[in-house]
Amino acid sequence: MTAEQTVVCFDLGGVVVRICRGFAEAAVRAGVDLRETPEIDRVDHAELIRAHQRGRMAEPEYFERIAAERANVYTPAEVERVHRAWLIEDYLGAEDLVHELNARADLTTACLSNTNLTHWRMMLCEDGVFHSPALCAIQHRLASHELGEFKPDRTIYDAAHRALGSPSRVYFFDDLRDNVDAAQEFGWRAFLIDPAGDPPSQVRAALMREGVLSQPGRVPSVTADR
Repeated sequence: MTAEQTVVCFDLGGVVVRICRGFAEAAVRAGVDLRETPEIDRVDHAELIRAHQRGRMAEPEYFERIAAERANVYTPAEVERVHRAWLIEDYLGAEDLVHELNARADLTTACLSNTNLTHWRMMLCEDGVFHSPALCAIQHRLASHELGEFKPDRTIYDAAHRALGSPSRVYFFDDLRDNVDAAQEFGWRAFLIDPAGDPPSQVRAALMREGVLSQPGRVPSVTADR
């Protein structure tokens, strides 16, 4: 990739892939009986998730420690089932949008996701039955567990920017405000996506406002000065 290339970079969960928005929703999908109490329901696993998604905690330990933080009302095996049920499906239109962008000679598609090895392998159809055609179509795939960094830390944006060849323009889409703010501070054009409101259409609308895409659903001609 040349430094002049424009990159359209997606977060995955909540932007490209529909995911569960909490442990209880994923437990229902996994067929795990809910045994929550108000105290357990408010447990914040942020530090464990951060370590896991930075590739610094093996999954057996992660499942055991999540179970322990939830007062062992779930077994580590049940936590693993919930974990694997977190991914639901690609948003309708996500794959088509990626292919449309890939058809542009002046654009490159990428993703930058806080994720983990199991979900990554599932999305790439290397493990389990879930598959993300949209992710497989993205040209440059960057993940927190491989980079060893985590959004919204500036270090992950720096690592991603270098991995993408230091492009002159990056349009970034994420469903978390902190990640969007950090990307903007880094110098990317970043946009907040509502995961409940048709993310591919939101991405397309933002790219049209920015002049990157023209009419909906059409591949515009390449302009000389882009």
